Amino acid sequence: MEKGRVTIFALTECPHCKRAKGALTRRGIPYQEISLSTHPSKRTDMLSLADRLSVPQVFFNEKHIGGADETLALLEKWDEEGLYPTALE
Repeated sequence: MEKGRVTIFALTECPHCKRAKGALTRRGIPYQEISLSTHPSKRTDMLSLADRLSVPQVFFNEKHIGGADETLALLEKWDEEGLYPTALE
């Protein structure tokens, strides 16, 4: 069964981006990064999807999760409820 997709709009040197990506990596959750450092034109895509300019902006499938704080809160909730790997299905 194919799992869901995690997408992160991020900047290379952003500490909040690193925090969100690290939390996903520690839990073994793969993600696709869209680097706004490398592809600054993608910021308009992020803005149209999230209606926010700050990074990171995290999406699980088509659902906008938010920034680093919202992502970490959701991951901690999943940890407590033991929702891996079903949460991304």
